[in-house]
Amino acid sequence: MRKLTTFLLLFFSVNVFLFANEFKKNCVLTGVVHNFKAPQITINKQSIDLNSKGQFYYRLSLEKPAYFKINYGKHVPFYLHPGDSIHLEIDANKELNSIKVIGDRNDINQYLIQDAYEAEKLTSYLKKNYRHLFRLIEKKYIEKIDGFKRPFEDRLEKFIDESQITDDYFIKTQRAIIQYSYAYNLFNYPNWHRRFSDETNYQPSECFYDFLDKVDLNDSELLDIQEYSNFLDSYLRIKSDQELKESRQYENLNYKPFRAKMQVTLNTFTNPTVRSEMLYSFMKQFTKEYYHKGIEDLIELFKQNCMNQVYLSEIEEMIENDKSVREKCKIQVYKQIGEIALDAFVYLPVNLKQGEKRSALAFFHGGGWECGKPEWGHEQCRHFSSLGMVCISFEYRLKTQHDVTPLESMADAKSAIRWMRQHAQELAIDPQQIVASGFSAGGHLATCTVMIDKFDEPDEDQSISSAANALMLWVTPVKILADGWFRQILKERAEVSKCDPDQHIRPGLPPMIIFQGTEDDQVPFWSVKEFARKVKALGNRCELNIYDGQTHLGWGENEKDVFQKMDQFLESLGYLDFKEEK
Repeated sequence: MRKLTTFLLLFFSVNVFLFANEFKKNCVLTGVVHNFKAPQITINKQSIDLNSKGQFYYRLSLEKPAYFKINYGKHVPFYLHPGDSIHLEIDANKELNSIKVIGDRNDINQYLIQDAYEAEKLTSYLKKNYRHLFRLIEKKYIEKIDGFKRPFEDRLEKFIDESQITDDYFIKTQRAIIQYSYAYNLFNYPNWHRRFSDETNYQPSECFYDFLDKVDLNDSELLDIQEYSNFLDSYLRIKSDQELKESRQYENLNYKPFRAKMQVTLNTFTNPTVRSEMLYSFMKQFTKEYYHKGIEDLIELFKQNCMNQVYLSEIEEMIENDKSVREKCKIQVYKQIGEIALDAFVYLPVNLKQGEKRSALAFFHGGGWECGKPEWGHEQCRHFSSLGMVCISFEYRLKTQHDVTPLESMADAKSAIRWMRQHAQELAIDPQQIVASGFSAGGHLATCTVMIDKFDEPDEDQSISSAANALMLWVTPVKILADGWFRQILKERAEVSKCDPDQHIRPGLPPMIIFQGTEDDQVPFWSVKEFARKVKALGNRCELNIYDGQTHLGWGENEKDVFQKMDQFLESLGYLDFKEEK
């Protein structure tokens, strides 16, 4: 009887496996990359080796039509049905439209390559002109976006007609790519316009949102299309903003935007697959970009409503990873504002002896005064604590988490430096050797501790200085007078010039070192270069380190050089020389 049971179980398992794979067929993609720059390419983010002749081979199983992308420095889209085989001839030195395709669905894939070539030219134009574009008034912007869309629509419909394309999935998804790219750019215009123009109070006209009548928010078949997913993310964000303005249920709660997103998601996305995708999308952002404090109810709602086990596991892993970072430091409350307790992540050097006073580092994370978390300071704090410094990564109030303006963030940064001096003895800190370090918006806060005399917390002891003794600034917005985003989130609580380091340059500033990329799309390179020039012109020490081609994020190998130069800067100040106090 036991043998029979075992046999039946085995028989059942095999048949389930065969049934599940019955409709899957192998696809083969081969090709050659001439004049290749790297020994590998990626296909849908999977790394594939090239041989010495630049040839590659890739096989996968499909049960339905699907899109894939090759990245060899440029992105090449292609389209396969189960069982298809195609061969690509690519010259890395030539334009996308020079690629040759041989094999199944040749006409479709050749069309996709030409379409990608046209999209690449448009993307290049938008990257260079996005500020001008977003400053256009509503009518002019819509005319411009219509003008971008029309050639893609005409080219697609002409191709479908002349090539007699009957592939329903291809036709549906290609039309959707154009439709939802257009909808995405329209839907985001109000926020972009408020950020990049002087019309910070702009409101769309009554007919602006008419295009929403043609969108479908619950089409799970389109979830594999990036343009559709991008639009859904924007829709959720903007509708959540409206929910916050119209409902009072979020008052006195932290992370209001994410609580509103949870509510809108559960009410709007009725398709279980789409709902799970949207829950995962914003919970992934949430767990990645924010401090996991007081969010147990949000995590529980996510677990109850997400039907995708892979997503559930990934979010749980991210939560555990941040928890492991917090376990590597000592967390103390450095500031209490009503019911809000702000934390300091303290990293003490392992060789610290009783009676010693060490130089200290105060790290302020980036995130546009809107997001971020003290865990982002772990790498820098761990590095410099290993060199003997007392390092502290500070939580500070944020627009999204606490519904505040940058003024509160600036006050918290000043409180952090003051707290370090007040508790210098117990923290083993030399109060005259505190360096403030920050990335992006965090660099702005670090700079404000030194250069902005206002916005201290009024009930704190002003006789204790809140100014750092040195600055280490990484991609820092030091000239924010024309920054539409800063102006928008400041909400006219103060004049922007009062918060702008560039407006407060003077002799006698502490030494500073700055790291800036020439291709930063968030902090203009020229603004940092001009700031450094003006600081030095008044006799201050200011070392500007320029990285050609470097963007705002993704520093890669350049990060090693940044840390080496930070070490040298601190050594030159004597901040890495430690002696036991006598």
